[in-house]
Amino acid sequence: MYKIRATKVDVLKLISKRKVIVSYDLMHAFGYSHTEALHKLERLRKRYLIQAERSPDGKVKSWSLTDIGRKTLVYLIDKTDGLEGGVTHDYR
Repeated sequence: MYKIRATKVDVLKLISKRKVIVSYDLMHAFGYSHTEALHKLERLRKRYLIQAERSPDGKVKSWSLTDIGRKTLVYLIDKTDGLEGGVTHDYR
Protein backbone atom coordinates (compact mmCIF):
# COMPACT_ATOMS: atom_id res chain seq x y z
CA MET A 1 0.00 0.00 0.00
CA TYR A 2 1.28 3.45 -0.78
CA LYS A 3 0.66 6.80 0.87
CA ILE A 4 -1.43 9.38 -0.98
CA ARG A 5 0.69 12.50 -1.24
CA ALA A 6 -1.74 14.71 -3.10
CA THR A 7 -5.42 14.42 -3.88
CA LYS A 8 -6.94 15.19 -7.24
CA VAL A 9 -8.04 18.56 -5.88
CA ASP A 10 -4.50 19.37 -4.70
CA VAL A 11 -3.04 18.68 -8.13
CA LEU A 12 -5.80 20.55 -9.97
CA LYS A 13 -5.35 23.55 -7.63
CA LEU A 14 -1.62 23.58 -8.40
CA ILE A 15 -2.26 23.50 -12.15
CA SER A 16 -4.92 26.18 -11.88
CA LYS A 17 -2.67 28.42 -9.83
CA ARG A 18 0.30 28.11 -12.21
CA LYS A 19 -1.78 27.83 -15.42
CA VAL A 20 0.78 25.40 -16.90
CA ILE A 21 2.96 22.82 -15.17
CA VAL A 22 5.53 20.17 -15.98
CA SER A 23 5.96 16.85 -14.20
CA TYR A 24 8.80 18.25 -12.12
CA ASP A 25 6.36 20.69 -10.49
CA LEU A 26 4.53 17.72 -8.93
CA MET A 27 7.84 16.27 -7.81
CA HIS A 28 8.77 19.46 -5.98
CA ALA A 29 5.31 20.29 -4.63
CA PHE A 30 4.29 16.84 -3.37
CA GLY A 31 7.44 14.73 -3.20
CA TYR A 32 6.55 12.39 -6.06
CA SER A 33 9.18 10.52 -8.00
CA HIS A 34 9.29 11.32 -11.72
CA THR A 35 7.43 8.11 -12.55
CA GLU A 36 4.74 8.76 -9.93
CA ALA A 37 4.24 12.30 -11.22
CA LEU A 38 3.82 11.06 -14.79
CA HIS A 39 1.31 8.42 -13.68
CA LYS A 40 -0.70 11.00 -11.73
CA LEU A 41 -0.79 13.33 -14.73
CA GLU A 42 -1.75 10.51 -17.07
CA ARG A 43 -4.65 9.47 -14.82
CA LEU A 44 -5.96 13.04 -14.82
CA ARG A 45 -5.56 13.22 -18.61
CA LYS A 46 -7.58 10.03 -19.09
CA ARG A 47 -10.44 11.70 -17.18
CA TYR A 48 -10.17 14.75 -19.50
CA LEU A 49 -9.27 17.02 -16.56
CA ILE A 50 -5.92 18.13 -18.03
CA GLN A 51 -4.41 18.31 -21.50
CA ALA A 52 -0.90 17.88 -22.76
CA GLU A 53 0.93 20.57 -24.70
CA ARG A 54 3.30 18.84 -27.09
CA SER A 55 6.55 19.99 -28.64
CA PRO A 56 7.09 19.59 -32.42
CA ASP A 57 8.81 16.22 -31.89
CA GLY A 58 5.66 14.87 -30.15
CA LYS A 59 6.95 14.81 -26.58
CA VAL A 60 4.79 16.25 -23.82
CA LYS A 61 6.08 19.68 -22.96
CA SER A 62 3.60 20.81 -20.30
CA TRP A 63 0.13 20.25 -18.84
CA SER A 64 -2.83 22.59 -18.39
CA LEU A 65 -6.43 22.36 -17.19
CA THR A 66 -9.27 21.64 -19.58
CA ASP A 67 -12.70 23.23 -19.23
CA ILE A 68 -13.90 19.99 -17.65
CA GLY A 69 -10.96 20.17 -15.24
CA ARG A 70 -11.87 23.72 -14.20
CA LYS A 71 -15.51 22.81 -13.64
CA THR A 72 -14.52 19.72 -11.68
CA LEU A 73 -12.16 21.74 -9.52
CA VAL A 74 -14.81 24.34 -8.71
CA TYR A 75 -17.32 21.58 -7.95
CA LEU A 76 -14.94 19.71 -5.65
CA ILE A 77 -13.91 22.88 -3.81
CA ASP A 78 -17.53 23.96 -3.35
CA LYS A 79 -18.43 20.45 -2.21
CA THR A 80 -15.72 20.27 0.45
CA ASP A 81 -14.17 23.37 1.98
CA GLY A 82 -16.00 25.92 -0.18
CA LEU A 83 -19.25 25.36 1.67
CA GLU A 84 -18.07 27.30 4.69
CA GLY A 85 -17.32 30.48 2.81
CA GLY A 86 -19.87 30.28 0.02
CA VAL A 87 -19.13 29.75 -3.64
CA THR A 88 -15.48 29.94 -4.57
CA HIS A 89 -14.57 32.03 -7.58
CA ASP A 90 -10.77 31.79 -7.43
CA TYR A 91 -10.47 28.88 -9.86
CA ARG A 92 -13.03 29.80 -12.54
